[in-house]
Amino acid sequence: MKTQSFITILLIVLWLGTMNTQAQRPVKALDNIHKKANDAFMASFQQGWKPFDDLLHTLEQANQQQSSRYLTYWRAFVHYYASVYGLKTQNKQKGMAHHAKALHLLKNIKDKNSDDYVLLAMNTNLGISFDPSKAVTARAEVMNYYHQALKLDSKNIRAYYAQANSDYYTPKEYGGGLRVESLALKGLKFEDTYSNHRNAPTWGREETYGLLVRYYLRENQKQKALKYCKQGLEKYPDNHELKSNLKKLSR
Repeated sequence: MKTQSFITILLIVLWLGTMNTQAQRPVKALDNIHKKANDAFMASFQQGWKPFDDLLHTLEQANQQQSSRYLTYWRAFVHYYASVYGLKTQNKQKGMAHHAKALHLLKNIKDKNSDDYVLLAMNTNLGISFDPSKAVTARAEVMNYYHQALKLDSKNIRAYYAQANSDYYTPKEYGGGLRVESLALKGLKFEDTYSNHRNAPTWGREETYGLLVRYYLRENQKQKALKYCKQGLEKYPDNHELKSNLKKLSR
């Protein structure tokens, strides 16, 4: 009887170990996924929803073949971009559908890490644009998610960028714009990621440079805008926004 119990426990342990290994194994479909998501977002303005549908179909197929927390994260990320596209094109119904899918994926991640909480905060914050009546509750949730993100990883550049970006778009009469600079600059001090996993998120630095330049231009601080525009272009010479702003600042 004891032998049977031991064998059963051993099999369970081995199965759990196998599942964990599969979850951590790199997913080929996620190679260059951030660029693929950006490309889909830009292409959608000419092709409609097809670029998102195609990319999500590829990720769903990969998810059927291999379990991975990164597949869940990046599927939610693409849904987030699709919901932003829905807002920008006044397609609220479809945007809300993608928004709901992103939230569902993220909320169902067990043992969330810092990046999961950041993306969850971003999606929850975006939800206010779909339903302003939930603003008070949503903002409280967003603050809690960012708190959890930084508690788990105080050096997460994406946590600082996302908060700075949110503050940038908050109207001044509601206290917005006061923390953009400090949050963005603090985020730039850290590495893109401290994970050695190939599928881990590394985005945030390029976005932070773009945000800083936009902020300084809005505040008429042209010397600072020029400084960070040039710094950003040294690292990301093909960034369209930074190149465009450099031309404006060089006139």
